[in-house]
Amino acid sequence: SLALTSAATPAIHNALRTHSKVPATPRVVPLANSRRRTMDEGVVSNLVQVCSILSNPHQASENDQHEAFQYYESFKSSGPDVFEYGFFLGTFDAASPLGEEHTEQLRHFGLQLVQHAITHTWDTLQVAGKEMVKQSLQNLFSSGTLPLGEEKQYILEKVAVLFVEVIKRAWPQEWESCIDNILAEMQRGPTQQYLAMAIFRGLAEDIRHYATGTLEARRRNELNAALEVTLPQILPLFLVSLQEAVQAESNPDQAAAFQAYTVASSVLKAAAAYVEWAPLDQMGDLVLFVCQLLQFQQHRQTAVDVLILVAERKGPKAERAPLLEMMQYMQDIESIVPSNPDMDEETYVFAKSVSQFVAALGTSQLCALWGGGGPLSDAPAHFDSYLSALYSLIQHPSMMVASFALSAWVQLLRHDPCREHPTIKQTHIPVFEVLADRIDRCGDVETGFIGATAPFNELDFSTNTDFQQSFSYFRGKICQVVKVVARAAPKQVISFLAQRLSELVDGTPAALAGEERGPDGAISDLSQVLLSWEGTATLWEAAGSVAYTTVDQQLAKGFDSGMMETLCSCFEAALGWESPDPKLLYCELMVLGALKDCLAKMEHYM
Repeated sequence: SLALTSAATPAIHNALRTHSKVPATPRVVPLANSRRRTMDEGVVSNLVQVCSILSNPHQASENDQHEAFQYYESFKSSGPDVFEYGFFLGTFDAASPLGEEHTEQLRHFGLQLVQHAITHTWDTLQVAGKEMVKQSLQNLFSSGTLPLGEEKQYILEKVAVLFVEVIKRAWPQEWESCIDNILAEMQRGPTQQYLAMAIFRGLAEDIRHYATGTLEARRRNELNAALEVTLPQILPLFLVSLQEAVQAESNPDQAAAFQAYTVASSVLKAAAAYVEWAPLDQMGDLVLFVCQLLQFQQHRQTAVDVLILVAERKGPKAERAPLLEMMQYMQDIESIVPSNPDMDEETYVFAKSVSQFVAALGTSQLCALWGGGGPLSDAPAHFDSYLSALYSLIQHPSMMVASFALSAWVQLLRHDPCREHPTIKQTHIPVFEVLADRIDRCGDVETGFIGATAPFNELDFSTNTDFQQSFSYFRGKICQVVKVVARAAPKQVISFLAQRLSELVDGTPAALAGEERGPDGAISDLSQVLLSWEGTATLWEAAGSVAYTTVDQQLAKGFDSGMMETLCSCFEAALGWESPDPKLLYCELMVLGALKDCLAKMEHYM
């Protein structure tokens, strides 16, 4: 069946038949660690071949594949000796007796054997066996892999997984020194720093995030309590390691620079597992440093992913107040978020993520912490910078980028302390004018997108249903802002809409003359004149009755801004204009419906 090496006495099928790992005339493979027993060379050889066949099944017959799989299944369930063979195969050794056969595939295979043994036999191991496993893991951590940058990432991740699996079963009761050992080994260099961060990430994910995992509730609570006790040791190292790694990325030695980049990335991924729940008084400086990484292209996406988790954090309001310190970095948002239409998809994903982060900071933190029983009685520092960042994002040509920011703006306008703040009042008209230009339809998936938003919509939407839902949501948010602004500044809003309506009425005949028409004589649904009428009619629907009510209340108090006359003039203009196209007539009726209250002031029409 299998072509075994000459050093292997039994064939795999014989080993299967006898369920024995020890051949009649054993040859042994000595281990560097004298505390380990010597192992049977035939079994090692068989495992090497099993790994080769399972990793490259297309190069073996079906019979060999079947025998290899059976041998593997039988061996990994055969008892404590699996640890010996697994660690031997999984550990890098420049002087390995296996020579070139000791590949990364074989090492990963060995680590998988160890993981299976931990998962299924840990509870049955004697104390000496557990100590052997823990010591072997320590050796693997300190010197059992290639250096970071040379080692395969999946092997490093597997080493971290093994640590986490043993920690979940032995810490702190049976392995009290575990965290101290990891922190001490981090001093060895980048490889150990990467492994430590992968372990801390995996530990937090399994304990805090994967509530449906294999841990029993009692054991999860024990681990969670132990982890919380160690946070003052762990969290400061996140910041120190991240700062040192980012600084070391400028090393002219490319290998060292790559190691530093990889360590920095691993710290950010580990931090993501803690920022939603760890005490902010221990993570505040780390969060602020992550904000600075938004300007580092190699880290910006991972950094903003962490910041989104921070900005959406729940918990006691008083504890969350320091999160608003992130607003000090809002002044750089406009330069951080590109708006050029030819940006690559990775950059565009980053732009959307930044908008999501900025929006979450406002909706989940600012509105919750300012007023309403929150710890802030006045606007936080850098509030103006935050509004400026939101305003710049609302202007972004991407509908999705603008939509995140617009949702936050709507929340601010609904929140009494924010709505009454002088700075936000000063932004009413600039925001209204920006949104008034964005309310027009911009095509669709089937007929094609038009305008500045087209390249971004093409990336975001593949079906008309998705686009129409998103655009309806976006337009709805615009209308909510328009209503607030119309109530706060009716004169400016009415003047703006009256001017737009006048320009449409005057310019429509000439615009229609140049429009292509279908067989039925109707203009296209994407006709520019129709899109302009639709957008204007939608603005009037949102603002008309609100503006009328506000102006009427002002008149009742003896203040005449002249806007009621303007509203009535707009009603007369819309009523007197005869639309030559049914689609335009519908828009005209929308405007008249929005201004119908004006009839109460127009006795000559009654």
